[in-house]
Amino acid sequence: MGRGQLRIFANRSGEYFAKAVIKELNTNVDNKIVLGNIKTVDFADGEIKPMIKETVRGADVYLVQNCFDPKSTRSVHDNFFEMCSTVDALKRAGARHITLVIPYHPFLRQDHQKRREPITARLATDFITISGVGAVITTEMHQAQIEGFYKKTKADDLKTAKLLCEYIKENYNIKDTVVLAPDAGAAKKAEEFARILNLDIAQGFKIRCNDQANFVEKLEIVGNVKGKNVIVPDDMIDTAGTCLKIYNKLKELGANKISFCCTHALLNNPAMERLSKTDSEVITTDSIWHGEKFYEENKKIKLVSLAKLYAKVISNFNKDKSVSELYN
Repeated sequence: MGRGQLRIFANRSGEYFAKAVIKELNTNVDNKIVLGNIKTVDFADGEIKPMIKETVRGADVYLVQNCFDPKSTRSVHDNFFEMCSTVDALKRAGARHITLVIPYHPFLRQDHQKRREPITARLATDFITISGVGAVITTEMHQAQIEGFYKKTKADDLKTAKLLCEYIKENYNIKDTVVLAPDAGAAKKAEEFARILNLDIAQGFKIRCNDQANFVEKLEIVGNVKGKNVIVPDDMIDTAGTCLKIYNKLKELGANKISFCCTHALLNNPAMERLSKTDSEVITTDSIWHGEKFYEENKKIKLVSLAKLYAKVISNFNKDKSVSELYN
């Protein structure tokens, strides 16, 4: 039966991805989709006011936002609140269904109780639900159980292993190659890569400093990597500290070519400086967009677009069809 007229809107940091998805959606349809019109006002004190400049009453609306935007001076918090405010505006304007499209879901690394620290992942999902969202489409949440933090909101966490492995098969010679899980948390992802690519697997173990983010004190590797090429999959690369330690350790153990693979390439300083100390390539998606100039200047960053996958998922959503078949 379907959910009504499909409409796509984007907040300011989601425009690139929204346009890429719309391009894919318009490939085989007669009624072309155009990006919806939102005007956002910035007040002098830092507050914002998003305004929907066209009717959405009764529509099936998808709002695209990248809360982490390395090309903008707006913070993750700024973009997150702008997104939730826009959802409230869409709801009050009469949209029948509102689905958030967040290629990189923010605030998920703090997902369990530890000392006297917040569970920010639960706080963020609660805020999204309260704003009026009916469903969320995102990619590779930091931990699978975070889907359960959404109670009244349906969350679809799209997996990228198949997409990234297809790119590896097409562009790399995987003879004499092993997959390395960089830590215990990435073991399931590494197992999936090894299964799809039909490769052996090795395991890394890292000990982090408790009170310092993005710092690994010690790294050990179990498995045969001598004389092998190594693919290292993980959900994200932030400052690339772990990448550099893994690279140095693998070289110490006699590994040949080392390739890092992640869904979310945050690449915050000093990530690029650290990666420049290796001869490794980074295979990643466009869940975070660094701009054309960045990719032209950093040829070792190999980009795999998520736009076609998201376009198919949104189309299936709109038609009330299953989406799991698209990425399982």
